[in-house]
Amino acid sequence: IKGDVFPEFRVFDLNQQIPVHVASEEKQKEIVAIVDNILNVSDTNLISEAEKKLDIIIYKLYNLNYTDILYIDPETPITHEEYESYKA
Repeated sequence: IKGDVFPEFRVFDLNQQIPVHVASEEKQKEIVAIVDNILNVSDTNLISEAEKKLDIIIYKLYNLNYTDILYIDPETPITHEEYESYKA
């Protein structure tokens, strides 16, 4: 029986239920550069910092406040000050 184990989703259904924000071309380039950096470095501290920056960019894209971030990721390494000081 179809759908008993794995629910069936159609893309057009999800597009109406899940908001997808499109970043500007400039912001997309910044995101790509950060991801490329993550993929090309081996220093875990540099990777962690790049991941934090990427998270902040995405959170800002969705206009989340710091309380929202804590709800999504209660153990976020991003401090309130870091988040507020980032200028999109």
